Amino acid sequence: MSGSDAFLQDFFLKELCSKFLDESGERIHYSIEIDSPKDFISDLYNQSLFSSKRIFFVRDIHKIKSHTDELKKYIKSPDSNNCVIFINEEYSSKSKVFNDIKKSSVSVNVSPPFENKIKEWIGYILKLKGYKINSFDLNKLIEVYGDSIGSVINEIEKIYILNGGKSELNLNNYSLVDKSDREYFLWNILDHLGYKRLDNTLIVYQSLINHGYSNIQILIKLYQFFDFISNNKLNKTNDKQSFMFNKIIMNRLGTYMNKFTINELDNILLELRNIDIKLKTTSIKERLFFHPLFINICKGVYAKL
Repeated sequence: MSGSDAFLQDFFLKELCSKFLDESGERIHYSIEIDSPKDFISDLYNQSLFSSKRIFFVRDIHKIKSHTDELKKYIKSPDSNNCVIFINEEYSSKSKVFNDIKKSSVSVNVSPPFENKIKEWIGYILKLKGYKINSFDLNKLIEVYGDSIGSVINEIEKIYILNGGKSELNLNNYSLVDKSDREYFLWNILDHLGYKRLDNTLIVYQSLINHGYSNIQILIKLYQFFDFISNNKLNKTNDKQSFMFNKIIMNRLGTYMNKFTINELDNILLELRNIDIKLKTTSIKERLFFHPLFINICKGVYAKL
């Protein structure tokens, strides 16, 4: 299981337990960073006299340093009463051990889904729960709370309670927060700037500040992002840069590259360096640097310099 979406991890694990385990089944948790690899391997092979189903949840397998041969041997000939789930938060992990396991196993991607897939996931989960909501209200919830599937489902559960437990959900008695109160992540602002979406960029920037990101953190990520686009256009990229960005950014890289010229990227990188100096040497409010930057990027001003 690869990816860091906590809701999807929990969802798949609960579904698996309900299908695989019987009443006498066990759930066994291991973290290789804390627990002994030897104990884990021994536990895989040890089975009680009265066979029962067992699910092993194993984290940090990429940190295993010993007993790898025994693990490989077990994977080639597993016990049918055992189900072993190896969980790695990094979707693009370079761990040889984890990638070897993936080749001999069923791989499940639990990375945060693309924005256009969130609605499909929400619809599927609503169907499982027996809830119904009109498309307009659902789109509004995703627009405001769609930083993750879990956030949207959490709000839907609140609406379900406010509606007195009725399966037909509506927003009549429910107040939505302002868009900038939704929690976004650094990759969101990169994506909007990559597409030159000004309004969304400004909303995400304010949300990042509201949720504790510093302007220096944002500035560093912006520099890495535009430098990465520039290097790709010049065929100068390297694997180290690629691992700075998630799957969504990587999949949309070609689109971003088409939106900017090399001259434009050089001017953006120069402006980011200038802002870095100004942030460290003046007391002017930071947004007075960032708002003009975002406007100029999205309006293509740096392409004309």
